[in-house]
Amino acid sequence: MELELEIRKAAENEIRGALAEVPLEKAALVVRGGGDEECCTVGFDVLLVERKEIPAEGYRLVGSQNGWPVYVEAGLVPPDPSRLVINVDRVNERLAAIFLGK
Repeated sequence: MELELEIRKAAENEIRGALAEVPLEKAALVVRGGGDEECCTVGFDVLLVERKEIPAEGYRLVGSQNGWPVYVEAGLVPPDPSRLVINVDRVNERLAAIFLGK
């Protein structure tokens, strides 16, 4: 399955600001489900992590943009999505992702 990635400008700015903590060559974006806290009003939580922190199982590489590989937690990708959009959830002031269909 081919998935188009789109990282909106506001999200890109947030990510670039966080690169002081995680060097670009080691950074990856991880899209994950709810976890311990409800993160986003719409969509899924997006974290900037070091690539070595991504578990070997349970996550799938769906592509990369701007040098950032993007991994998605297994089971989150709906049937027949065409695009993954990463933006800032303004309510919770965090990165969030949504899948869009065709």
